[in-house]
Amino acid sequence: MRCLSHLRLRSAGAAAACLLLVAGGSFVSADDKKIDFSRDIRPILSNNCFKCHGFDEKQRQGGLRLDVKDGFGAKLESGAVAVVPGKPDESELVKRITHADAAEKMPPEASGKKLTPDQVELIKKWVA
Repeated sequence: MRCLSHLRLRSAGAAAACLLLVAGGSFVSADDKKIDFSRDIRPILSNNCFKCHGFDEKQRQGGLRLDVKDGFGAKLESGAVAVVPGKPDESELVKRITHADAAEKMPPEASGKKLTPDQVELIKKWVA
């Protein structure tokens, strides 16, 4: 009887371990979660970019509007496109937030705004 109880306990433990392994494979790590524009990207743009690239046409610069989806694919005054889905290297938004030249980098120093490295990476992943 004692042997049977011990066997059941070992079987239950093995089953629990298998269940954890199977269930663990379905968990999504924080790094792999899908980037959501409204939750993850829009707040960054709102806090750092909308003053010059938002709804106010009089304040808008470079022909870029980042507060509406249509603004991402529109041609800018320079002829570039802000966001080319799947192609961060061709996206002017990514080029500007990663630019080495302070005169070209966005947001500009004079704005008092600065993206964190994590925010830059998140935007790059979203575009990609």
